[in-house]
Amino acid sequence: MTITAGVPGPTSIAAIVWGNQGGATLNPGASGGFDIGSAATVVFKATDVTSNVLNVDVSGNPSVIAGHLDLDSNNVFIANGNGVIVGPNAVIDISGLNSGGLGQLALIGDNIGTSATELQTVGSNIADILGGANQGVGGNQTSVGVLPLASGSVTIATGAFIGNNKSNDSPMVLVAGSDVNVDGSINADSVSFLTTGTNNTINIGSTGSVGASEVVSINPGVDNATTQNQYVSINDAGIMGAQYSMYMGGTGLYVSDITGSGSLAVGGLTIKNLIGSINNITSGQILANGFQLTTVPNTYDQIVIDAVGTQSQGINLKVNGSAIISTGNTVAVLPNGAAPANANSKLIVQATGTLNVENGGANGVRHADPYNPADNSFQFPGLIYLQSSTQLYDFNDDIVNAYTTNAPVGYGVFLIAPNISDTNPVYANGGRGVVFAAPFDGLYYPTATVNGSGANAGMPPVYFLTTSGPAQSPTFSNANQNAQEGSTFYTFTPG
Repeated sequence: MTITAGVPGPTSIAAIVWGNQGGATLNPGASGGFDIGSAATVVFKATDVTSNVLNVDVSGNPSVIAGHLDLDSNNVFIANGNGVIVGPNAVIDISGLNSGGLGQLALIGDNIGTSATELQTVGSNIADILGGANQGVGGNQTSVGVLPLASGSVTIATGAFIGNNKSNDSPMVLVAGSDVNVDGSINADSVSFLTTGTNNTINIGSTGSVGASEVVSINPGVDNATTQNQYVSINDAGIMGAQYSMYMGGTGLYVSDITGSGSLAVGGLTIKNLIGSINNITSGQILANGFQLTTVPNTYDQIVIDAVGTQSQGINLKVNGSAIISTGNTVAVLPNGAAPANANSKLIVQATGTLNVENGGANGVRHADPYNPADNSFQFPGLIYLQSSTQLYDFNDDIVNAYTTNAPVGYGVFLIAPNISDTNPVYANGGRGVVFAAPFDGLYYPTATVNGSGANAGMPPVYFLTTSGPAQSPTFSNANQNAQEGSTFYTFTPG
């Protein structure tokens, strides 16, 4: 079956309402919902590269794509407030989407608007059809009101494939009123996940894979007036990858826990507004609980994480490859000298390749040291454990976790690598240790070579907080390495 839709022009839009209600502008008598049987093939053929096809299923049942769907158009949207299911062995070929980078496929498990005003602004902006300013991604349809949010999910079943086997640009978007479940395969130029509900999960199953030749973006919620959090779960052999960059969260958008035994594969990773934890807890030993992350060789490999939770957080990463780690705009101490709400958090990064410590400010924005404002800083309000199997670098930034004069056991600073290059000061919590050492060998932490000067030579200055004092004028004591190695990992709880 071939559906030819649209007329030439910059606002060419065909709306197909599948069901027994609503005002269709094409195929008004269609009934039974938008469904493709396992033996069926449906082709959307546009009359012009600017054509947009909007399918709205109002049947009251989820839309099921079980066969073959070929897209030869600009934008193709399939929307159903009761959910969208791509069944086992289904194939959606997005190779024919507009190669100019404007065309996209959107699977939408939520209500959308079909008024003339909304349809005339569809274009390439998914926000324009999601029913108003409080839906979509910054939706701008304030003049047509707001549709009730639906709770439909989007499911890609085991064996299903959505992809682009050609070289042209073919982005896709998955929008859900509740969860997105991927047990099949997605392969596109870029992939965006959007959830319009509260506390939804992007779940990549053990047979699921998401691959983007450029960018993957994950954004929870769309209404900045409401706290809408998002969870990400990647299980077993499941994988989510982006050749260049992966983005999660944003202004007014919060990311909760990122967990599972699967993995991320990225050229770079930016997580804004993390309020939960990142880990894969399998043991009472904290170093065994890292979430797997593989960095793409010959890319920038920057990992930026803003930790802004209202309670203690655990960020535990096992990095296969080299990386640049930044804590973004995370703060170790508030401007008034008090501890932040997420004090006593844990940051553990273990890399098989080199590990660089970089200034906390995201996108090159300078993040000043609260205790030495002339310097840039890498801040985190709790344990800082950074380990490389080869070389650890800190070229320009002070490392800061000093928010209390007497931190609990285990909340010191550990820079662990056979070779460490760091001449910048460390401002640490009182009562805990700061350790420069080689990786644990099963018995103890051997001595590291620091700044190329041999064992225990060329050590950077370390300062421990002794009194809180007024903002930016605390009292510190300096100590050498022998006095610093006073913490142990064996009393840690999983994190």
